[in-house]
Amino acid sequence: MTIRSDSGEAKMSIANIPSPDNPRTGRIVANSVIATLQRFTAPLTVGS
Repeated sequence: MTIRSDSGEAKMSIANIPSPDNPRTGRIVANSVIATLQRFTAPLTVGS
């Protein structure tokens, strides 16, 4: 992602690290699943 304005520029990138147990699956998948399950049980959600 690149954000540009008159005062500057910001860049961000995300690279997936493969799981040592299954190289076709990244470590971020497990974190994403956990975060999604936690959102289902959260009493209040602010933002997205």
